[in-house]
Amino acid sequence: MKALSDSADTPTRQVASNSDLSELASLRDFLPEFGVSNLTRKKLFKHLRLIPYDVLVVLFVGQIMLPIWAALLLVAVNVGTWWCYHRIPQFLRTVSGPDGDGILISGPIVERFAQFIHSCGVHHRAHYGLMFAMMAGFHAAMTGQLWSLELSPAAMMTMAWLSYAALFAVDFIMYWISLRTLQQLRKDKLREANRYTAELKRSNEELEQFAYIASHDLRSPLRSIINLSNWIEQDIGKTCSADTREHLRLLKSRTERMDNLLNDLLRYARIGSEETSRETIVLGELAQEIFDSLHSNDKMTLEIRGGETEIEDYRITFLLMLSNLIANAIKHNKRDSGHIWVSFERDKTALNIIVEDDGPGIPEAYRSKVFDVFSTLDRRDTKEASGMGLAIVRKIVLHKKGRISLDNNDLGGARFTIRLPILKDGL
Repeated sequence: MKALSDSADTPTRQVASNSDLSELASLRDFLPEFGVSNLTRKKLFKHLRLIPYDVLVVLFVGQIMLPIWAALLLVAVNVGTWWCYHRIPQFLRTVSGPDGDGILISGPIVERFAQFIHSCGVHHRAHYGLMFAMMAGFHAAMTGQLWSLELSPAAMMTMAWLSYAALFAVDFIMYWISLRTLQQLRKDKLREANRYTAELKRSNEELEQFAYIASHDLRSPLRSIINLSNWIEQDIGKTCSADTREHLRLLKSRTERMDNLLNDLLRYARIGSEETSRETIVLGELAQEIFDSLHSNDKMTLEIRGGETEIEDYRITFLLMLSNLIANAIKHNKRDSGHIWVSFERDKTALNIIVEDDGPGIPEAYRSKVFDVFSTLDRRDTKEASGMGLAIVRKIVLHKKGRISLDNNDLGGARFTIRLPILKDGL
């Protein structure tokens, strides 16, 4: 051991200035040889200017009981403080020299500590603040001094347990308030859902009422007009002129168009509500049945790919979807011998349906409009169409959470691609 006297050489890194030494030396009365028993709340706040803000937080933790979530942190800080309380004096008196020999520090320890601080290149306030914080919290508890009051260890433990009990009570109250808040929120959401359900039920009832009116009150006059036109044609017989016969033909065609429009509107309104029970559908057989019922000549041919594909679902929805797509292909094909391809492909996640033809196709500028209600590319005088077919198809696909796209194939004809996701209980 080498003795380091008052006249020992100053450290080689950064030498403390006289002002810094005098400022730190003024703490000797405040910390005489680590006499922490003299620490009081009054003196603590008197020297706060030397302690950084984060150290004040540590002091606050050491002096005041925190909520229970900080209890473990308190234990760790106090254990570290206890270790430093017993070991720091030795570290301050015995340091390691450059050759590994111990050096015994003699003389006023504060000045030596200040020199050591400056030799490390760290500001003295940070070192003193950390040392001060570590000693203050533990010493106040170990000596029974809290807010300058003398308390016995039993009283300190009683205060600690009472504080923990209060914290448990606060936590329980907060849990109870949170539980009640969640219950009230659930009731509000349930009330709102019931209100929406009632509104939806009312809307469905109005839709059913509209469907009833459309199927009875509106269609009855149309059937009467058709019958009257037939009777007029029979009464006139061969005496009527060609213009009169043409007018009667237009009258019947317009009336039939209106009747078809009402039928399509009725189907469109009832999508999703007419589904009764599921059944196994062989899609190829269904497509062939629809084609046989729609085409009236042998000029159109149908080719089915993947016709053995089966699906467990509502038959009416696939009947409407395929019939409108196949009818659209037949209606708009101007070839002498047209061809229609219908493909079915099913994987683990979805059912893919492709309907394409070799007709004129649909220009890209009109592809976004063909799915609108009452939309048709041909003049209504040339083709009796309600403009509801593709709108019905699109609504069915969206109802089943699928998607539909339109483009032209290599032959220039229209190609409709439908992808329907397969759920656990069907499409």
